[in-house]
Amino acid sequence: MAGIYKRSLLDNQKERYPQIRLLELLPGTSGFPIRCRLRYEDLNPRSTVLGFQALSYCWGNSSERKSIIIDNATLLTVTTSLYLALHYIRDISKPKLLWVDAVCINQKDTEEKNQQVALMRRIYSAASAVLIWLGEPSHDSHAAFELIPEILRAKRLDEASGIQNGDLWDLSKDHWGLPWTTDPVWYPLFALLRRPWFKRAWIIQELAVSTNATVLCGYDKVSWTEFGEAYAYLAASGVMMTYVPVALVNFSILDHARHLVKQATPQPALHVLMRHRQALASDPRDKIFAFGGLIAADHNVSSCRKPEYGRHAASIFKTFAVETLKNDRALKILSVPRVQEHSSVGQLPSWVPDWSVSDQAASLQSWEIDEKTKGLIRPDFAATGSSKCTPLFNQDFTRLGLRGAIVDRILLAAPEIANPADRDSLFETNIPNLVIQGQRILKEWETMSNRRIPWTKYPTGENIRDVYWQTLMAGTIFVSHEVTRLQFDNWDYVSTLFRILQIFCLDRVWFFK
Repeated sequence: MAGIYKRSLLDNQKERYPQIRLLELLPGTSGFPIRCRLRYEDLNPRSTVLGFQALSYCWGNSSERKSIIIDNATLLTVTTSLYLALHYIRDISKPKLLWVDAVCINQKDTEEKNQQVALMRRIYSAASAVLIWLGEPSHDSHAAFELIPEILRAKRLDEASGIQNGDLWDLSKDHWGLPWTTDPVWYPLFALLRRPWFKRAWIIQELAVSTNATVLCGYDKVSWTEFGEAYAYLAASGVMMTYVPVALVNFSILDHARHLVKQATPQPALHVLMRHRQALASDPRDKIFAFGGLIAADHNVSSCRKPEYGRHAASIFKTFAVETLKNDRALKILSVPRVQEHSSVGQLPSWVPDWSVSDQAASLQSWEIDEKTKGLIRPDFAATGSSKCTPLFNQDFTRLGLRGAIVDRILLAAPEIANPADRDSLFETNIPNLVIQGQRILKEWETMSNRRIPWTKYPTGENIRDVYWQTLMAGTIFVSHEVTRLQFDNWDYVSTLFRILQIFCLDRVWFFK
């Protein structure tokens, strides 16, 4: 690969603007080889010469590769995913100027890679457009793109009629000619959100900082603005939560990140990493490096801002934890859920989060942004209030020392209830079995807490029932204490019926058929 790079991008580090390579995709038609030229340009945001488009895509399977021709002579193998993107993007009559990370960065030069990855926010911000490549047409994706204008039309008609969050499940209404929610015509639209692009870590920054983004799938295309509006309309109607709950969460977080950048909202490093913890990266180090461009400029976390691909992921994760503890002098990082049985980076100190694990488990901390103050919403749980800690470390930073008071000890831990959102579609879930298993685990919780023993009192003197339901809700009261308790009582009535079925061993799937 080194043969295609005439010189290193590190040669002009003393210049005012760093240099980048651009890939000039030469015109051609289907069936002819993909030919390109590499150009060297200064990354000057005021330059009118650049005019390039940045590609946002999934690298795909690294073992599946095809060749493209660079500078009329050199063959360069790229992943099939990138080859197909270039094939569909290529124009038949004029060249296109692109920035593509796999080609424009010498992936075998670690120092150059460190420098160029740190520039990625500037690169995607400077691009005239970001091209989001979802992949080849499949699962009737063309029909999905044809449905988007119809959804936007219904949205505009709703707005003109004063209708907010129209219920598409109400079969008594016409919904401006949109198909019924049970019509299979919707499936291709939701299948788009299940494509790998939406799950990757790097695409979050690439989309968030873009000034103009276009979604491509084969030869179909639509602006991200229209794409996002269409799915937001369906999300507000409740349709997406039924069909693709996990995809809805990923899409909402992605669009939220873009909104925060547009609003110039400062984002602390720990907040950003927590919010995007479920994103995937083939290199675990990218679970830190991919978000450096989203972090507030005054937030001093060098492990995010200065990529070091020469270091091991465990070392980078530990450095981030130490920097966060020293800078914030708070223990919020200890609230990151630990799911270390699936770790790919080896042993870590217990106080260092393993960011390589892309898990749906969430912290009890609130990580959302207050739009008015542009700051973090005060966490619901702050046992020490606004007090600051003084973390102590041993010489090799493998041990964390803190001063505090032991307030209690955990004696028992009950099993967790599987979240249906962990699956891609509720239609693929055995609902009766899910409910039965959930009720059996709830019974274990009740037994552990003595919930059904009426004379049981909590150590504080509170009613055990009130303590129990507030624990289930993590102390969150949405309306009022009285209203929430009434809602729990109504829900608890159903649980009581299940307890009766359990006594007679009738809590079986066949009983509900």
